Amino acid sequence: MRIRVWTAFASNNSGSYTIVGSFDKPERAEEVAREIDEVIEAHTAWHLQHPWDPSDESPLAVFAKARGLDAPASLGAGDEWPNHGDAPSVIAVGHQVVVHAPYTVTLPKTFGALFYARGGAVETMLDHAHDALVVHVEAWWHWNHEETDEVRSARAAALEAVVMAPASPVHAHAKQLVCARGRDWIDAPLVIGAVFSDLVAGVAAVVEVVKQHATGHRLRIVEALDRADPLSHLREAPP
Repeated sequence: MRIRVWTAFASNNSGSYTIVGSFDKPERAEEVAREIDEVIEAHTAWHLQHPWDPSDESPLAVFAKARGLDAPASLGAGDEWPNHGDAPSVIAVGHQVVVHAPYTVTLPKTFGALFYARGGAVETMLDHAHDALVVHVEAWWHWNHEETDEVRSARAAALEAVVMAPASPVHAHAKQLVCARGRDWIDAPLVIGAVFSDLVAGVAAVVEVVKQHATGHRLRIVEALDRADPLSHLREAPP
């Protein structure tokens, strides 16, 4: 009788990449997002045909050089662009721009460099994240000293009801969804926390709902600290 035993180890060597930039006005953010969207489309098509080609004639390299950004010959080749899974995507959210690749080793520094070249700044960069990404969308209303706390609370409650309703478009992309009220006057009146199956589509859906009910919003993206419950920090009861 012959017995053979094999053992093997495998790992996931790719994670997600997310970068968030901020600008002085929404128009600039939208302009930068359009630039990035166009080069993502062009470079992804090129990369499918030349996945490991360190050419300085790639769409991303040409894009970078035309804008005075650092453009080494390897830009966007090999591990600097997704070889499996979906292409990067981009969205403008008010004053902010989000670039996200759900499965990649990394992305080039080009997008962050472009943010600064266009007068913006990098707020967040999550390079090679393996845990769930938690999206926070803060909903704000213009402050009015004549309004009571009850009025402000009612507005937050009304928006929460819309977001959490089963028919809400946010649910189409949300794997987990929680709303949390501000605990003090310095906090956002309402924070919508979510883990999305498609981060950019989810952000677009929740921001569209918030824009219809609030006068301002702000986006924050973090890597989950609690793998068992990524939104546990928002479920905690106020002290």
